[in-house]
Amino acid sequence: MLHCGVAICAGCYEVGPEVVRAVEGRIVRGKAHLDLRAVLARRAEAAGVREISVSPLCTVCDAERFFSHRSSGGGSGRQLAYLGRPAG
Repeated sequence: MLHCGVAICAGCYEVGPEVVRAVEGRIVRGKAHLDLRAVLARRAEAAGVREISVSPLCTVCDAERFFSHRSSGGGSGRQLAYLGRPAG
């Protein structure tokens, strides 16, 4: 099982062509939008993970609720994630 949690969405995550090439292996000219959660979900599915969920929430679009390094202009902030396994 994989859950891709709250993160910057593709619409807000603009990166240079070198990042797109490194992450997705495709060539683009100039800046492009990148959906990291979709990339992770595709890779997990290819690796045999069958239960995959992806949060629709974005740290930039929902900046009132979540810290975003980009939205804060490079300021510092904190987020916490918890990974647990049911007992028994």
